[in-house]
Amino acid sequence: MKSFRRCSIFLSFRGLTHGSVWLVALGLLMSASQAQAVTRYVSDKLPINMRTKPSPSSKIISQPVSGEAVDVIQQGSRQDGSRGWTLISNKRGVQGWVLSRFLMEQPAARDLLDQALKARERAENERDRLLEDVKKLKANLRDQRELEVKLAHITKTSQNALRLEQENQAYKREVSDLTTQLAQITSENRDLENNKEALYFSAGAGVLVLGMIIGSILSRRRKRPYDALN
Repeated sequence: MKSFRRCSIFLSFRGLTHGSVWLVALGLLMSASQAQAVTRYVSDKLPINMRTKPSPSSKIISQPVSGEAVDVIQQGSRQDGSRGWTLISNKRGVQGWVLSRFLMEQPAARDLLDQALKARERAENERDRLLEDVKKLKANLRDQRELEVKLAHITKTSQNALRLEQENQAYKREVSDLTTQLAQITSENRDLENNKEALYFSAGAGVLVLGMIIGSILSRRRKRPYDALN
């Protein structure tokens, strides 16, 4: 019996035309799209009540606030007597029925205004933060330039100090050479002074000896006439 049913189902599927297959696929897609939750927004005109059943006499389980976003689970229908009602679920997961006329496809104007004001406030805060960042960047750039100027000054000073050190070393070498030359000249002058004194002494001794010789000769000449008279 089961084998016969399987064969019947298989034959019925084989008997489907391409058009029937497309209709079945389209129906499945429509069912899937209907299964997706639709977002609606609570009206800002009157406070509404979420009830356990689509009836004004059923128990109130929650009161959605104005502008609150809710997910539509099921639309009421005439067949089950729920026409004009909508089964929704709030962000906390609470499910209940509300009157469909209190749901809107777009947020209320007041909520949109609040969102716009909040967005503007966020934009202003972001602008202020960016301006503060720009100030910090300018301050950092100014500090960087000052550091670059100081670094250039230090580099120049270091180069000048190195040049002065090199000149100082050159002066020291020159002074050392001059000191050596002065010592040599002083030694030579001392030797010349000693030689000069020796020369003066020799000249004086020579003059003395010469004077003694001349005196001896003169004394001899003076004695000769007396010797002739005797």
